[in-house]
Amino acid sequence: MELTIAKKDLFPPLKLASSVIGVSHQNQSTILSHYLFSLTTEGLSITAGDGELELRYKFPLAPSEYSSGVSTAIPHKLLDIVGSLPPDTLLHFSQKKDQLLILKAGKSRFTLKTLPAEDYPEHKDKHLLAELDRTLTFTIATVDLKYFLSNVAFCMASTDVRQHLVGAKLELRAGQLFLATTDGYRLAVTNSSPNNSLGDTDLSAIIPRKAVLELLKLLPNTEQVTLLCTENYCQFSFRDYIVFTTRLLVGTYPDWRAVIPQHANMVLVADTSLLKSAIRRVMLLSSERHKCLRLVLSENLLQLYATNSTHEEAFEELTVDYTGSPLKIGFNGQYLYDVLNVISSDTARFAFTDANSSVLITQHETDEFTRWVVMPIIL
Repeated sequence: MELTIAKKDLFPPLKLASSVIGVSHQNQSTILSHYLFSLTTEGLSITAGDGELELRYKFPLAPSEYSSGVSTAIPHKLLDIVGSLPPDTLLHFSQKKDQLLILKAGKSRFTLKTLPAEDYPEHKDKHLLAELDRTLTFTIATVDLKYFLSNVAFCMASTDVRQHLVGAKLELRAGQLFLATTDGYRLAVTNSSPNNSLGDTDLSAIIPRKAVLELLKLLPNTEQVTLLCTENYCQFSFRDYIVFTTRLLVGTYPDWRAVIPQHANMVLVADTSLLKSAIRRVMLLSSERHKCLRLVLSENLLQLYATNSTHEEAFEELTVDYTGSPLKIGFNGQYLYDVLNVISSDTARFAFTDANSSVLITQHETDEFTRWVVMPIIL
């Protein structure tokens, strides 16, 4: 194998692909701690994965820049070496049959031990091809998908014995795309407007948490992303040279539609920035574990209270738009803060039912398709 490439062309995909490799696979003796370099007549592709996720970065090369062949290299070593070289460095890779990869860069020379390329797991494409009779393909703007994911990602469970909660529910129904996440205490739901380009086929899939977080880093703010979903996998292709594939989670996701309050008619509208700042300050003296805040609502007035085990107290008062019945209700302040942190509108809308029911939060008059539900804490 022979490859000549500029650092500015190689370093970004190396860095991008390195984040997909799982911590559990950082042992240098495992094949999944390696990049897979593939040189074919189509150019260079760099693959990295952890067994559940796979990222493939493809770009063409001039025939004079390489000879066909395949090699693997240890990620953190290659990434660190390439990253430490001057920006305008030209890199030259060569490998014979002794599994040693030689990298020359100016007057520097590095020899890296590799593992046999044939031991690397098959591309996920082969699993997708095996399920083509159960495949659904559709396209959506990357900026829309990124916006949807950013609005719901923080509500995913980070760890849970119910593994299907450690991810996001993706649904296609009647030409609308729905995304929902929950950790059992709060819920985030967003959906697209009806779109004929999404077709009329229904889809239900649970995308793992790690895949959601990687997509938020990978997706650009322009162009389109094509999703190819089967019973067990979902593949995202964009920019013509990035292919990201994830295995789907197995399980029955909670019926999120049943959780959304239907009769919440006590409505509060508050300035998003002012309320977020007030909650952050009051939380400083709340209990460490539950971040419990007490909200007291009266006509056009919101009072926030917090206390902790050492009898310290915090109090804030805000002028708001509220004409419902007087109400006292408790919440985990961090959950409210997280919602306000992703709201892009100047004002936020809170709809209450009573002191024992969840609150429905929306972006006031700007985004009718995104909703957050937070369970109360009994005071």
